Amino acid sequence: APLREDLAVSLQKKRLILSPESQLLFKQLKSELCNINALARPNSHDTFVVVPDSSAIALGGTLSQNNRIVSFFSKSLS
Repeated sequence: APLREDLAVSLQKKRLILSPESQLLFKQLKSELCNINALARPNSHDTFVVVPDSSAIALGGTLSQNNRIVSFFSKSLS
């Protein structure tokens, strides 16, 4: 929960502020998301689900099948 709390505060302040513990958790999360094994392989026979997300400063979204992420996108607007 420390990472989530730091991210919530950062969103309010519009500036990323992470504690040393949160920085480590963020690096681990980033590493896992960038690992090809973390993403599911798409199956053309199953239904895809697109979940968009946006804010005043960024756009993002996920593509998933069977509750597993196939791909994700994130783009800063600044």
